[in-house]
Amino acid sequence: MKLRISILAALLVTGLAAFDGGKKNQPGNPLAPSASPAPSAAIGPPKEAVEIAPYTFRYTDARGKVWMYRQTPFGWMKAERKDIPEAAPAALPETRVAEDGDSVRFERNTPFGMTRWKRKKSELTEQEKQIFDRASGPAGNAYSAKPASKE
Repeated sequence: MKLRISILAALLVTGLAAFDGGKKNQPGNPLAPSASPAPSAAIGPPKEAVEIAPYTFRYTDARGKVWMYRQTPFGWMKAERKDIPEAAPAALPETRVAEDGDSVRFERNTPFGMTRWKRKKSELTEQEKQIFDRASGPAGNAYSAKPASKE
């Protein structure tokens, strides 16, 4: 019984301590919550921004910079759009080529060892056609598709 009374008294004291009669919101009280400053800039893209994809906007500012705005689950993201130079076309790998009637044999050295395959001329992929044309052209011989080296 004494334990119940002491717990009840502790809860009553805690409740009274938490209730200050509205004094926290008075201006002179140091415990009063501070006023949060208003955001200086609007959150999200400007009104002139153009939606280019769902949740993605493009905006060009007065200086000519292009900004991308994207709405994420964590809020708005703003990033400057920079032009990315176009990648150079991939070089053809060093491949040995040999004609075998209506088929072509290919050999390529890879990190896992020599890879060999054979394909009919009518079924060559675009890359295989380029390798075959380079090997059978005037600069290459019939067996090697290596670029001509300057020695």
